Formats: sequence, C-alpha cells, structure tokens
Amino acid sequence: EKRRWPFALLQLGFIGGGTIGLVLAGKMLATALAMPEMQFGPFTFHSWKYVLLMLALPGVLACVLLLAMKEPARRGGIFGGGALAGKPMPVRQVLAEMGKRKAVYAPLFIALGFSTAYAMAMPAWMIPFYKRTFGWSEVQIATTVPMFMLAGQIAGLVCGPLLIKALAARYRDANIRAVVLCMSIAAPLGIIAPLMPSPYLTLACSTVAGMMGIMSAVPQNLIIQEITPNQMRGQVTGLYLMMFTAVGAVGPFLTGLLNDNVTGNVAHSLSLLAAVFTPLAVFTMSRAIKPYGAALEMLEKDA
Repeated sequence: EKRRWPFALLQLGFIGGGTIGLVLAGKMLATALAMPEMQFGPFTFHSWKYVLLMLALPGVLACVLLLAMKEPARRGGIFGGGALAGKPMPVRQVLAEMGKRKAVYAPLFIALGFSTAYAMAMPAWMIPFYKRTFGWSEVQIATTVPMFMLAGQIAGLVCGPLLIKALAARYRDANIRAVVLCMSIAAPLGIIAPLMPSPYLTLACSTVAGMMGIMSAVPQNLIIQEITPNQMRGQVTGLYLMMFTAVGAVGPFLTGLLNDNVTGNVAHSLSLLAAVFTPLAVFTMSRAIKPYGAALEMLEKDA
C-alpha cells in the first residue's frame, strides 16, 4: 500500500514531458527563431538546434545528480545469505528467474507492447490529425491539446491509487484487476476518439482514455514490485520501461503505413490501429490475472 503514491508521483515525469513539455518546447522554438544562425567550426546552429541544446542541458544536470546518488543497501532477495545477497543480480540470472515466472511476466510485457503502440501513435500524429481533420493550426493545437492531456493525466494520477485501494478491500489481486478495468474502458474510447465529428469530442474521449492510461500505469508498476525479488527489481523494471520505449516507436510507424497504403486518412488509420491493438492488450493482460494471484499466494507462503 505504501508504494501506490510514490509510483503515482513517478508518473509526473511522463505527464510533464508529454504535456507541459510540448508547451515549453513551443516557447523555446519561438525564442530560438529570433536568434541568429551561428557558425561554430564545421557546424551551423539553426533555430531548431538551439531548441535541442536547451532541452539537452537539463538532462546533463540530471545525469550528474543521479551519479551523485548512492545505491541503497538491498534487503532480502533470493540468494539468502550467500555471496550475492544484497547485491544486484547478473542479467542472465534475472532472465532465468523471469523465465520461471513467465506466466505472469509474459502477459504483462506483451500487453504493455500492444497498449503502448497506440498510446504513442496518437501524440506522434497529433498535429497532422488535428490539422487535416479539423483544420486547426499548429498554435491552436499546441495551446489546446496538451491542456486536455494534462487534465486527464493528473486526474488519473490521483484516481489510480484510490481505485487500487477500493479494489484491494475485496481482492488480493487488486493491482491486475485495476489494470484490466482501466484498459477495458480506454479501449473503446481510443477507437472512437479519432472518428468524432468535433475536435472537442475527440479531446473528451482522448482525455478520459489518457486518464485511464495513467490509472493503469500505477498498478502495472506495483505488480512488478510485488512479484519480483528485491535483487531483480531494478533490472526487471528497466526491461519493462525499455519495452515501453522500444515498442512505442512501432505505433507511429504503423500509423504512417496504414495512412499511405490502406486508409489514406489519418483519423481512420489511428482508429484502425486502436481497434487492433487495444482489445489485444486487454485480452493479454487478463491472461495474467490467475498466474498473478497464484504468485501472490506463493509469496505469502514463503513469507
């Protein structure tokens, strides 16, 4: 229970980058356009390069701060009091242990891939979609859409832990049930959102779908923490996030393929992508309910 709010707060980085970050990038670009081009050796700095430099500098500072942090002492683990007790596990050993729990890990990772493919497609195609479908300008898109996204995701940030708490009063496997429930609500909204006749109806559907996405992100992370031995949690969480990042690039790419070769329409391409991937995500995640419950029972017996 103590992990719910920390993992909810962890989503602030994703929320800020995907919403407020868009607005700040627009402001930076406006500033950079007024700056003259500069020649530095063989390199020419254009306005868009200034923006990239502005965005990169805080990242350098963040890396320095992370390097200054000390790794906390590990407690517990699967090696007992052996030589590896309290130390991170080798990657090969992590993969072997994950293989023993594949009935839970496989649906989690596969469902994440399906849901992420669509979740990343809509933001990537946001400007072409609103321009071609509703005739909005870039400025109108940049000042309107992120605000709706921010509202929905902050609502999800608050409601996610509350939903888990409500389900936990009745179910030991509340985390996985919360994920399946949120995905089930988001799926039809993702399908119909691009097909709405009004931009604000699209925004309403997308806002609620985004809210459900953030609500499901909290229990997904909690599932990993619950079923993963302490020494493996960093590596497994890293693999989970890598899956999110790597597969996230597939959705926008497939949307472009559908637009060029099948539908010829961005809205129809996004809707078709959602119609394929979001039900698969719900079905695959639901396959993890029983194995997850069994894993929890085993952990309770071992304790």
